[in-house]
Amino acid sequence: MLWPGGRGYGGVAIATRDGLSTAAYRPAAPRPQDSRLEAVWSTVTLDRGRRLLIGSIYRPPRYTAAALDADFGDLEAQLQRALLDHPNVTIIIGGDLNFDGKWQAFLSLYIPVLDKHAPIRSRKVHNPSAPPVTAATKDLMASRRGALRTLGRDSSEYRDLNRSVRSAIRRDTRLAIETSSVACDSRTPFAPRPSVPVFALRAALLEFAAASWSSHRDGV
Repeated sequence: MLWPGGRGYGGVAIATRDGLSTAAYRPAAPRPQDSRLEAVWSTVTLDRGRRLLIGSIYRPPRYTAAALDADFGDLEAQLQRALLDHPNVTIIIGGDLNFDGKWQAFLSLYIPVLDKHAPIRSRKVHNPSAPPVTAATKDLMASRRGALRTLGRDSSEYRDLNRSVRSAIRRDTRLAIETSSVACDSRTPFAPRPSVPVFALRAALLEFAAASWSSHRDGV
């Protein structure tokens, strides 16, 4: 690839060993006109029919808000298309996003772009099954049952335990939701469609950015 001034940059590839079944994949997603993101995608079939979708990404070093918006808008569109075309397939993205400079300076530009493409949104989650609870919460629930039997519903000890149990269940449920969201399960939709889970996309992009910046910082 060449800059307008003739300076070379970039180049992406995916190399696989002999014996693996691979197929090139090109997301049919509209690309922002100003994007300079480079990306190649390939499906890899493993043993027992398991499949991966691998993306190799390169972003030239440019740090304006408009550049970040164009490049990450391009990445988001390709990822959304990949999730639609390959549901229930593990997606792995690697590459170089060129985040030189100080982390806080980068965040001041990147977070507004992230808020645009993967905003934080509140969703009320209705769990049809029993809430996930830890062993410590189960012990609290057992103590609450004991206080109810021996002291009654109006006792201060029972009321204190009841508040503690409710707080613990909310904490365990929130942790379970956050953990499942970061796993980037493509089967979990959120409006408007088509879209990857908002927590998953935001966490994945920020983690990818942090890893890329860390590599530049450490000279890797």
